Amino acid sequence: MKKIFKIILKMLLSILLMVMLVLIGSSIYHHKEIRHDKAEYAEFLEKDFKAIESNFGKFRYLDIGEGEVTLVYRGGLTTPSFSLDFLPLARELSQNYRILIIEPLGYNLSDQPSEKRTLDQINREFNSVVNLLAQNEKIVLINHSISALYSLDYVKEYPENIVGIINIDGSRVSIADKAPESSKHLTPMLINKVGFLRLILSNQKLTDFYGFTYMLESMSDKYDEELKKQIINVNKWAYWQQSMIGYLEEASVNTYQVKDEHYPNDMPVLSLVASKTLRQDSDWIEGQKQVFSNTAIQAVKVVDGEHYLHHTSTDEVLAEINRFMRENSQS
Repeated sequence: MKKIFKIILKMLLSILLMVMLVLIGSSIYHHKEIRHDKAEYAEFLEKDFKAIESNFGKFRYLDIGEGEVTLVYRGGLTTPSFSLDFLPLARELSQNYRILIIEPLGYNLSDQPSEKRTLDQINREFNSVVNLLAQNEKIVLINHSISALYSLDYVKEYPENIVGIINIDGSRVSIADKAPESSKHLTPMLINKVGFLRLILSNQKLTDFYGFTYMLESMSDKYDEELKKQIINVNKWAYWQQSMIGYLEEASVNTYQVKDEHYPNDMPVLSLVASKTLRQDSDWIEGQKQVFSNTAIQAVKVVDGEHYLHHTSTDEVLAEINRFMRENSQS
């Protein structure tokens, strides 16, 4: 019996050792490749991808187009590059407007954050860059997912120059009865540290299994193959890097914090709702309307598609943005 036990123990130790060696090897290779990935990412965005220093650190941002109104895009919680995420729409819209896409601290090539990812801190940092880049310009905020809630609070604290809000399947405010606490998430960080996601995205079967292939195939034709390649590459190194985890850990707290807030009475708002999200949550439209204060200029529009509406229904989202801009051109 003891002999069998020793054999089993040796086998388990051997397996454990092999796993550790694979993880160590994967981690070494992953961190070696990151430098190349970052250079390729910046090269792809070329001269339009710039850097600016504020009191909080160095931010990277995309700046294209010119116009009387500046559209500022804020992406979702798990989007490692806001610039790639919105790029086809930014290119189209830049024919008539200036487009700014600010990468928050902790995302891809922006500096690491030094403060807790509270709602106040996130918006304070965002505003520091907006003031440097577009202080005297008319601004329309375009928000995806949780950024809709960030901007709900932002227009209350920093109303200057904001003339409109467009939400792309924006998150609804918390329905919790009491304030949640910050959470801890070690697993995503460890997945990034050891290069596990790089392994997944380098293997077609694993990419299919984890649903990443579906996400890419569901994108409209405006997301060409080269852009899709860059989206894959940035996810290999920037998805759930340690500096992003703080946003995840504070997400429930930040969502709860805006529970009783409303848009200003004179602020035009368009909330685009994904039909798939609505099928999953029948109260989603009411959740959007909950933050309205003036339904004469604040409205919800259902668009056929998924949560990343700007990926799956690019033309429809562009049409709605342009319609909103025309209707509110005198703001």
